[in-house]
Amino acid sequence: MSIRIGGFERNADGNWQNAESVASDTLKDVLDDAEMQIVLHVQARWAPKFDLDTRLEEIEERLDTHHHRIAKTQQDLSREIDIRRHHSCPSTSSHSLAR
Repeated sequence: MSIRIGGFERNADGNWQNAESVASDTLKDVLDDAEMQIVLHVQARWAPKFDLDTRLEEIEERLDTHHHRIAKTQQDLSREIDIRRHHSCPSTSSHSLAR
């Protein structure tokens, strides 16, 4: 994914380039500095609060727990439905005799 600012695009090498003209060193420096300031701001704002890898692991564990609970609930409900059907419906032989 490339980053584009004001017609300039960051290439795979991490350099700013413009397809129509070569950007001046000063403008590239300004863009690099602006990008670094954004990165530093985001890190300063959020990094102390969240270790993203740890947070992702916690979320994955919670999802696994929820999936396990859902599967168990589905099994319990299926079992309960089977039990109720078995107790509420007369057997097929007695049912056919009643007709």
